[in-house]
Amino acid sequence: PDRVHIHGPASPGETAGVLVTILNNPTFSIGASFIRSSTYIIGSAVVDLSTCATIEEGLTYVDFHTVANPLGEARAQLNYTARSVLLSTKNTGAIGRAEVSLAGSQVCIYAPFIMTNVPVNATIHAPALEGSNAGVIVNLIEGLFDAGQNEYEIDGCFSVSQQQYVWIRDGLA
Repeated sequence: PDRVHIHGPASPGETAGVLVTILNNPTFSIGASFIRSSTYIIGSAVVDLSTCATIEEGLTYVDFHTVANPLGEARAQLNYTARSVLLSTKNTGAIGRAEVSLAGSQVCIYAPFIMTNVPVNATIHAPALEGSNAGVIVNLIEGLFDAGQNEYEIDGCFSVSQQQYVWIRDGLA
């Protein structure tokens, strides 16, 4: 690509103006620091709070422009990953991690884990500070599958309300 931008605010399939210039024929944007190879671009840029919020809400996309396709040859909607968290085991010996990402009204979770007993439920509770209990806000059981030999995974995206999104984003789930 000869130009790469982050555009927003835009839901998947929508278009929007440029928020961040990553690459601009062929120099990098002032105030941004990126490394380019033939297969990837890695870097960072300072953005204002409004742009940061738009990215967190999943309303931005990266557009790759080429000479052959100046309006954009490839596009990737950005999903803000909130955190990687250890799964709570409640002293059962179960182990695992969860990758949690938020986009719009969706929470997406990939969580491989090992436990000796077959799980019968998987839920997100909120609002809760660490060590406290709260009500169920999302049932994850339909995203659960058995990988065999006491290994299980939750892999899927689940709809959440705006309030539930805030609780998850702010670490209260």
